[in-house]
Amino acid sequence: GDRRGVNQDRVFARQGEIGGCLAGIFLVADGCGGLRHGEKISQLLADSFAVIWDQELPRLLTAAHWWDEQILTAAVGWAERINETAYAFGLQTGERVGSTMSLLMTLDDRYYILNTGDSRVYLRRGESFQRLTEDQSVVADMLRNREITPEEAERATFQNALTMCVGYFPRLRPFLARGRLRRGDLFLLCSDGLYRGLGEERLPACLPDRVTEASARQLRACIPPGGAEDNVTALLVEILF
Repeated sequence: GDRRGVNQDRVFARQGEIGGCLAGIFLVADGCGGLRHGEKISQLLADSFAVIWDQELPRLLTAAHWWDEQILTAAVGWAERINETAYAFGLQTGERVGSTMSLLMTLDDRYYILNTGDSRVYLRRGESFQRLTEDQSVVADMLRNREITPEEAERATFQNALTMCVGYFPRLRPFLARGRLRRGDLFLLCSDGLYRGLGEERLPACLPDRVTEASARQLRACIPPGGAEDNVTALLVEILF
């Protein structure tokens, strides 16, 4: 970001073939700035999914024929275990800790999403662009309940008040989504520093036609100078098969 002295965002990305399955795990985690040790919890998420990629996902995919519910159950179990570790760390330090989590997992022609907090996953498919996740925040709840208007939500002083994140609550309740992949799909995983600094309505126009190593940096550069009040993380995943 342009104003934060500490970067509490973390990213993790792996892709490859596991047991004959084309697989990928992609993660954006944003440590909660209003709590303590946000960078430690977001790093815990990245480190944990590195171990899951190396050890647990191969066991899952090679043990037997897998199906959607089995994959989602396993992914939720992984996230709950990480949450238990983070929550226990908070109890040990006597401080409340937390991080958002946007997780995209791809297996052959399917995708699975687990999301907590207000980091997001978007999908550009052809001419359409849509958000695949729902924010877990006070403002988002009030919008869904029609207690405030979108204009009032933009002006709200409590936009960063989350109703769910990793490490803060003893029980994790992530938002879940799944679907089929299509050739040419472009997923964007990002922390709130991107869509708040850029404006959600500007995101589609700033996405690249094809992803290169410079694409995420170019997306970050679309934020006006000095406009990134928070850390900014963007992870682009293009489906080529």
